[in-house]
Amino acid sequence: MTDELTANEWRVLNYLGTPSDASCMNFNHLSTRTGLSRDEVAEACRSLRKRGIAECYTGLVDDDGIFYGSGYGLSAAEIARRNGEAA
Repeated sequence: MTDELTANEWRVLNYLGTPSDASCMNFNHLSTRTGLSRDEVAEACRSLRKRGIAECYTGLVDDDGIFYGSGYGLSAAEIARRNGEAA
């Protein structure tokens, strides 16, 4: 297995935010943002999760307090890595 990220993984990763402004998005939202199919997004997210870069979060609530399910976001370890901290 290669440590290189695929083009689709990079596209998804670009929308998961930065350590100071991390966000979670579901497959449909990521598909719209990246122009990838839902299946391509799902594959990229799952691969990023296996690498420890992203996590699947459940019970997400939007800024208005409305429940909207689950989505992927940067993992705590990835945020720490990007901030130069030990995980």
